[in-house]
Amino acid sequence: MDIHKIKIENQHYLDIAMLRKRFEVRKCERDYKVGDLLELHRYNEGKPLHNEVLYVKVIHMILGGMYGIENGYCVMSIKVVDI
Repeated sequence: MDIHKIKIENQHYLDIAMLRKRFEVRKCERDYKVGDLLELHRYNEGKPLHNEVLYVKVIHMILGGMYGIENGYCVMSIKVVDI
């Protein structure tokens, strides 16, 4: 299991924290895998916001190149976790 530190815009951060958003679409420039943790750092217009961090676990992935997802991208189903 790896931990990936990721910047995320405020609205998406809040949607994940409120359990309204349960996926993350990212460029696959890291070696994301099911079971990894994403350490989400809250940003607003490119600047850190409140130094808040949210942890989510990758529970499912679809890699690009199929199902209408562009090559080089992935869609990760995520679940908020406590550490």
